[in-house]
Amino acid sequence: MMIFLLALVAAASSLISASPVYLEKGKNYLNNTNSIWTDCSKSSDPLVIYSINVSPVTLQRGQPIYISVVGYLKEPINDGGTVSVVLRYANAMNILRKKYDFCTFIEAAQLSCPLEDGSISMNYSEEIPSSAPPGQYKGSIVAYSDNGDEITCVTIQLTISA
Repeated sequence: MMIFLLALVAAASSLISASPVYLEKGKNYLNNTNSIWTDCSKSSDPLVIYSINVSPVTLQRGQPIYISVVGYLKEPINDGGTVSVVLRYANAMNILRKKYDFCTFIEAAQLSCPLEDGSISMNYSEEIPSSAPPGQYKGSIVAYSDNGDEITCVTIQLTISA
């Protein structure tokens, strides 16, 4: 369940599209999984998200979710950063509020620290637990460098079918 929650919010680092789309800061994007992603990062943040693809179209318990993120890293990211994750269910109940080591967090997407500047692609898949309650989920993910500067920020809303 923990890996799945990380995947949902990491897919937070996202937008469904057939080709990369440049996200506008603070703009909501509705995609065909009935998810809304908002890029809440600052223009000075080193990670620029170009696109996020999530499939299948209908997210269902007990079925896999596939997440692909494409972006550009303006500067290298060293060891020692953190990722702050908040995930709420039914717009009220916090089911996750935790800080993770940045390098451990990105290992789930087959990446490792340090990250070099340049193009970055992250792919992840995980089965949605059968025990995950159907309904609406909202969350945020904010990554910070080893010196506390923001790397990127994304918020998400999505619905899991029964």
